Amino acid sequence: MSMLTHVFFAGSMPTPIAVTETMQRLGLNFAISDDQEGLDAYDGMMPMTFRVGADTHGAGVEVYVGSARETIDEFDIEGIDPKLDKEIVFCFSESTGAACALALAAAIATLTGGIIFDESEEDIVSIETAVEECREEFIPAMLQGR
Repeated sequence: MSMLTHVFFAGSMPTPIAVTETMQRLGLNFAISDDQEGLDAYDGMMPMTFRVGADTHGAGVEVYVGSARETIDEFDIEGIDPKLDKEIVFCFSESTGAACALALAAAIATLTGGIIFDESEEDIVSIETAVEECREEFIPAMLQGR
């Protein structure tokens, strides 16, 4: 079963380099593997890496870019500023993908002033909660191979 995490935002999509730098500032040692491609060009798997000490692990998550309005209307989400008209969606089915999705969502929301929406919980998630869940739940599970 796949799960989805959305970020609703306005303005330009941040660059992969800016997102990688922000993930690392948030204490999440992820990096987008292909720094040459803009995030809005992804339509499918985005390769990433995760560093633990001197070890680097391959990772990734499916990424799709679209209109926030469709998702906001579908889930009847209240209180979202109408200016947040774009969305980036992360699709995953295991701990590695969940960790990547939360790290990316936290970084992009930080850079754009965006809102994170967890579709499975049908709830808004704060940047702080996304970082905490990534660190405490999904990174340990990812490293244990779950």
